[in-house]
Amino acid sequence: MPRLRPSFSYAPVAEALELAGVAAEGPTRARLLARLLAADDEELAQLAGVAAADVVVVTGPGERLPWVDGAVYLRRVDAEPRLLLPTTARCSAPAPALCAALLRIAEGLQPPIVALPTTRQ
Repeated sequence: MPRLRPSFSYAPVAEALELAGVAAEGPTRARLLARLLAADDEELAQLAGVAAADVVVVTGPGERLPWVDGAVYLRRVDAEPRLLLPTTARCSAPAPALCAALLRIAEGLQPPIVALPTTRQ
């Protein structure tokens, strides 16, 4: 049976929401990694993250997240706390359905799930 890829789009929101994470791709990825490498153990102990060849995602308390120009800052979705979306965008799909579809597509993926608008990663 072929897998269906969820389709979703983003609409801007009027205000920024509470930060829960930061994601960086391309050249911004290298800047975020450099900021993390410069952090001390106390700062890093309050963060969690994952890095791949093309993206880095870090989660933690908003006030502890590193600031990097060009990074995408993330918020938890109230209706589905396992899903992280950009703070400045609202997903047009119902958050629980989108999260469930993403978990089905990426077998073995563990929440939180991050949906990035530009690359649809």
